[in-house]
Amino acid sequence: MGSSPSLPAWEIRNLANTTGFTSEQIEILHRRFLHLTDGKDTMCKDCFDNIPDLECNPIKSRIVNAFFDKRNLGLQSIGTVDEITFENFLTTLSFFQHMGNSHSKEDLEYYKTEKLRFLFRMYDTNGDGKITLDELREEPDQVYDGITFNDFLKIMQDIKIETKMHVRFLNMDTTAICK
Repeated sequence: MGSSPSLPAWEIRNLANTTGFTSEQIEILHRRFLHLTDGKDTMCKDCFDNIPDLECNPIKSRIVNAFFDKRNLGLQSIGTVDEITFENFLTTLSFFQHMGNSHSKEDLEYYKTEKLRFLFRMYDTNGDGKITLDELREEPDQVYDGITFNDFLKIMQDIKIETKMHVRFLNMDTTAICK
């Protein structure tokens, strides 16, 4: 198995500017992309079957479909494509990356809105700008009557709920309430 073809430096710089990944991360992701595609320039949905972290994810099909959604690829139209390039892969993957505190408040707000728009599109499968109950229930590989507690636990497993879910009763000003 020889070495993987590398990307030109100018392409890495352009991808770094548009996605926020570092040059090193882009090179690693490019090698991973080539591994998943058996060295091809494009990726199909079946290539995602070789990603162990997605195997037991309850929303695997939504995540995979997001990579092929024209709206996430900047094509400004509804529907999907059959294959994606490395640039498409990286663009969609950038929605999943962690945003550190090194960004300005305005940038963080922008990134938050874009991530939420991306997440919204994962569930607005018909692209009409609304998430219906049927879209929430719809999964190509299984149909839900609802989300079970076990499904809920799988979805929420990486959320640090102990630091995110709290109500501040101790610091409340009760003078206005008691009058």
